[in-house]
Amino acid sequence: MLPSRRRVMALTGLVLVIAAGLLVHAALPDTAVTDIAGDALYALVAYLLVVVLAPRLPAWAAGAIAASWCIGVELFQLTGIPLRAAAAFPPVVLVLGTVFDPRDLVVYAVSIAGAALLDTLLRALLSRGGAHGRARRVGAGHAPARVKAVSHPLRIAVVIPCRDDAEFLEPCLTALAAQTRMPDRVIVVDNASSDASADVARRHGAEVVREELVGIWPAAARGYDVAATDVDLIARLDADSRPHPDWLERVERAFRDDEGLGVLTGGAEFYGSNRLVHYLAEHWYIGGGHFWVNLWLGQPLVFGSNFAMRSDVWRRVEPFVARTNPSIHDDLDLTIRLRPADGIRYDRTLRMPVSSRPVVTQRGLWRRVGRVVTTFAASWPEGAAWRRAELDAPVPEQSAPELWPGEDETGLAPEFGR
Repeated sequence: MLPSRRRVMALTGLVLVIAAGLLVHAALPDTAVTDIAGDALYALVAYLLVVVLAPRLPAWAAGAIAASWCIGVELFQLTGIPLRAAAAFPPVVLVLGTVFDPRDLVVYAVSIAGAALLDTLLRALLSRGGAHGRARRVGAGHAPARVKAVSHPLRIAVVIPCRDDAEFLEPCLTALAAQTRMPDRVIVVDNASSDASADVARRHGAEVVREELVGIWPAAARGYDVAATDVDLIARLDADSRPHPDWLERVERAFRDDEGLGVLTGGAEFYGSNRLVHYLAEHWYIGGGHFWVNLWLGQPLVFGSNFAMRSDVWRRVEPFVARTNPSIHDDLDLTIRLRPADGIRYDRTLRMPVSSRPVVTQRGLWRRVGRVVTTFAASWPEGAAWRRAELDAPVPEQSAPELWPGEDETGLAPEFGR
C-alpha cells in the first residue's frame, strides 16, 4: 500500500476513533469498562496519529512511538501535575489523564499491538491486490528507475528571475561563469526592475527577457517558457544564489544517468547573517519546509533557488500552475502540480548558497510562511491528501503522460524557501 493511501486511511480512522472517545467520555457513566474503553481508544489515537504524520514507518516502529507516548503520559501522572492541570482546565484530562493506574499500561500495550497487527495485515492485503498492472513511478520514498544513460548531449538553460537585485545578480552571474560545465543559455527575467539589473545581465552575456507582471511566478514562468523552446533541461536560480563550481556538472550528470529523472532539487546553505540565523534558516525554515511538504504531499518540495527540470515536465504542468498569481510560492505551487510519475528527486548534498535576507526579520519570515496557506488555497484540491492518494493509485503503464484526474488538456513573492 502506498504511503499516501495509508495516510488517508489512518486519518479517516483517527477521526472516527476520536469521535468514539469523546462519546465514551461525555455520554457514558464512569465505570471500569468505560475506563478501559477510553484507554484503548486513546492508544489507538496515538498509533493512528503517528501513521498520519509518518505513513512510511513500518507498523512496529509506529507502535513503538505510540507506546512510548502512552507510557510516558501515564508515568507523568505520578507527578500529580496532570491532576492539578485538569482541575484548572478540564479538557486537559483528554490528553494527559489524571492519576496513574498500572492497568492502563496493559490496555495500551494490547491496543497498540492489535492496531499494529491490523495495520500490517491491511497493508499486505492492499499491496497484493494492487501489485498487478502497477506503473513504475519515481518519487519520494520510491527508488529511482534506473535506465540506460542518455547518449546525446543535454542542452541546459539557467533561468534567473530578478527584480531590482543588481547588487546580488552580479556575483550570481560571476559564479555561473566559473562552472565546470557551462550553461548553454543564461536567461535573466527582468521583472519590471528600476535598477541596473538588466545592464548587469547583458554585461555578463545573459539573455534578458522583460516581464511586466510583478511577482516571482510570472517572472519564473516567463523564463521557463523561453528556455523550453530549445533546451533539454531548465535549471533555476535566484539572483542571490551563488552556485558552487560543480553545480551544473552534477545536475547534468544526474539527468544523463537516469532518463526517469524529471526534476532534481537540493538544499540551501545561507550567507549574510550570523551562524545562529544560518542554522535556523537551513534546518527549521528550509528543512521544515522539506519535511512537512514531503509528509503531506508524499513527494519532495522543489526548492526554487536550486532545482532543474526537463523541458517536457514544464510543458506538461504549465497549463495548470497559477503562473499569474504573484501572492503564492511558485516552487510550492509547482510541487503540488507535479506527480510521482514525473520523477522527483531530492539530493541533500546538492546545496546552494543563498542570502539569509528573507529570514532576518519577523515580518519577512511570517509573510513567507503565510504564503504557504495561500498557495495551498490557490491549488485546492490538488494539494489535498485524498487527491494525492488518487495520483498514487496503481495505473496501467502507458507511453503518453496521463492528466490529473478530472482535468482536460487545457486546464494559475519569493518562492517557499526564499
